[in-house]
Amino acid sequence: MFLKQSWFFSLDADRAPQLKASVMRLPISLTMRLLKILFLGAVISLSGCNVEQDRLEAKKAAERIHSQLQSQDYASVYRESGKSFREVGDESKFIAGMRQLHEEHSSLKTATPVAYQSGVDSDAGRTHTLIFTVEFERGRARERMVLTRSPTGQMQLWDLRFDPIP
Repeated sequence: MFLKQSWFFSLDADRAPQLKASVMRLPISLTMRLLKILFLGAVISLSGCNVEQDRLEAKKAAERIHSQLQSQDYASVYRESGKSFREVGDESKFIAGMRQLHEEHSSLKTATPVAYQSGVDSDAGRTHTLIFTVEFERGRARERMVLTRSPTGQMQLWDLRFDPIP
């Protein structure tokens, strides 16, 4: 039964005569709960800003990639993608696959955002997954675009998948 209460001071020690009137006595368990709540609130508010910034930058990168797909600039999509994306296949295979998609479905008309999710991958680190419903001139698909940050801080393509919507 050594410590049953903790002390919070609302005035600084330089004003000692007024200190006695401003001291609150709270049980230790309540004090610890309050500190935990304050700490969690600070962590959530600080990480929330970072997540929102990442979401905005991922959205901007997705818009750039969609623009490149609309103009059939597949080489730029490949060149600006992350190292792990480029290691999966060479540029000529990627371009051939994208040209085949274009031949089958024609040009990308719209990309409507459906969802965003931030996560962590053991290989890629923090990932940003964006899901779109994409409309081509001849068909629709569900697009899954995964982005990661490069060592210089730029959002880069890590994975890109199109699943046809019947």
